[in-house]
Amino acid sequence: MAVDVASMSAGELEAVWLRRAGMRSDLTVTIPGVTVSGVSFNVHKYPLYARTDFFQESSSEDPDSGRNVIDLSGLPGSERSFKQVASFCYGMDFKISPLDAPALACAAAFLGMTDDTRKGMGKYRVNLLSFTAAAIAGMLKHADSALAVLRGCAGLLTEADALGIVEEAANRLAEHAVTSHNLSTSAIHTGDAIALLPLDIFQRLLAKFKEKNLPEREIGSAIAYYAQHNLPDPKSLSSLSYSSDPPPSSSTTPSSSPSSSSSLPALSLSPAHNRRVLEGLTSALPAGAGSMPMQPLLGLLRCAIVLNASEGVKGTLQRRAGALFTDASLDDLLMLEISDVQGLLHGFTSEEHLGTLPDRSQALQAAASLIDSFLLHLSSPPTADPDAADGVGNAAAAATGASSASAGLFSATTAGARAKKEAAYIEDKAARAAMDGSGSDTQSQSQAFQPLLSVVEFKHLVTALPADARLSHDSLFKAVTAYVTAVGTGLADWEVVTLVGLVTPSRLSPSAMDAAAACTLLPLPFLVAVLRIQKQEARALFQQQQRQVAAEEAETQRAEAAVGELRGRVQAMRGRKREVQRELQVVKAALLEDHRALQTELAEAEARKAALERQLRSAAAVAAQ
Repeated sequence: MAVDVASMSAGELEAVWLRRAGMRSDLTVTIPGVTVSGVSFNVHKYPLYARTDFFQESSSEDPDSGRNVIDLSGLPGSERSFKQVASFCYGMDFKISPLDAPALACAAAFLGMTDDTRKGMGKYRVNLLSFTAAAIAGMLKHADSALAVLRGCAGLLTEADALGIVEEAANRLAEHAVTSHNLSTSAIHTGDAIALLPLDIFQRLLAKFKEKNLPEREIGSAIAYYAQHNLPDPKSLSSLSYSSDPPPSSSTTPSSSPSSSSSLPALSLSPAHNRRVLEGLTSALPAGAGSMPMQPLLGLLRCAIVLNASEGVKGTLQRRAGALFTDASLDDLLMLEISDVQGLLHGFTSEEHLGTLPDRSQALQAAASLIDSFLLHLSSPPTADPDAADGVGNAAAAATGASSASAGLFSATTAGARAKKEAAYIEDKAARAAMDGSGSDTQSQSQAFQPLLSVVEFKHLVTALPADARLSHDSLFKAVTAYVTAVGTGLADWEVVTLVGLVTPSRLSPSAMDAAAACTLLPLPFLVAVLRIQKQEARALFQQQQRQVAAEEAETQRAEAAVGELRGRVQAMRGRKREVQRELQVVKAALLEDHRALQTELAEAEARKAALERQLRSAAAVAAQ
């Protein structure tokens, strides 16, 4: 039965190898980098030396232990591959997973295990490279395992390319994709696993898709799916979080691909990595105008804007999205800056695009209608504020559209889920807006303060979300108090009450309640409500502590009663011990008396015996006479 040796520990495998060799280990193989000190395997010169000259040529004698050692630095697949290599040498029947197969093949080439005259033990009739190549060929017959083989090439692109694994796996997977499309079955090229491919391997796969004439719409779907899982959600991006990272130059060296065995959230990766992914996907877009729907294209464009991608990438995406301008919705345009909408229009109205339209007049009318709606939305107070200094208008517009927005640019999240994600962002924008309008130090103290947002606009901004979007009102309370503190006496009493009324005291944390109780600018009813809740919580805590104290006292009393009972038992046992000791003394005295009586009787019996013996001797003497 085949064994998964790659998942076995070094100790478990060494025990198996020892039983197969029948003698002690005489060789140590060390693989650096697995841990701080590396990992070592105790193996045997035979059968390893018999399978390839690499081991014998690489071995050296350790001056301290006198033992032969081999340093396998740079072995493809590292520890997992060596476990399988050694098991092959020992003739073990082991499993090869599609993810491990490329690394094992590369390891076989690295070790020179390519000669059939140096085949493995047991069932193996070929060298390791041929054996692994045959296994990979079988795996490539199925789409899922072919994709896993391709994923297994991550981090080994040069070595796997030299063996033709990447080329063959991508080729076979593309054939499976074409077959899947022709049979109208589920699209294998948009499965979860494909999103785990490193960018360079994914680009190779896209090239094979094009070579096999997979429809451009299918290729566009694959790119959109990959972008969904490897780029940040455009609706959650903030340009502030990327402002410190300069745009990459054209000579920037691409970063290494992520691990093929895990999926890292795109937001945890650097902007440079995200830009590299974005530029790679943009360059791979099929030539056809309708190869990718408008929503994913706008998502890529939004990422390009926030990630500060090159002008060439942004221009390409603007032209591609501009060709589908009439497919956009109002919410789509509200995610973009005015200049980017103008870029879309420029791409839409270019003669290169308009010349391909069957009904040019109708397309232009639809575009004009959409632009009119967009401008009306931006011009309608207090929904949008076109002030570009702080971006509050865009935040308000996005908040207003949250309840009516359809699916996201990359994901079909509901409006409620989107609202929860944007809650903290909008509240932070509100606080930032209030602080930005507080004026400079040179402003006259007597001059009336003019906030950037009116109370009504502020309320509209923070109430654009459902009531259940905020599990805690701490961030909302921070925004309200920042506004009230910045404006100060410039607010009427009813305005302060309106703003503070947005906060539910029962949803504040203890630290926020403490801050509220210390703020003198808040209305008295709100402070009373906060103090009442604090009092209730303090009373509940006191009662809980009282119950705990009572329970502890009851437990102490039970423990003391148990101790008293135990002491009584100990005293009783001590009394019984004394009684037993007295009885023992009496028994000892009686036994001693009996012993003495027996000794006396024994002495008397001895005397009688001696007298009888004398009488017998006397009688014998008389008889003899």
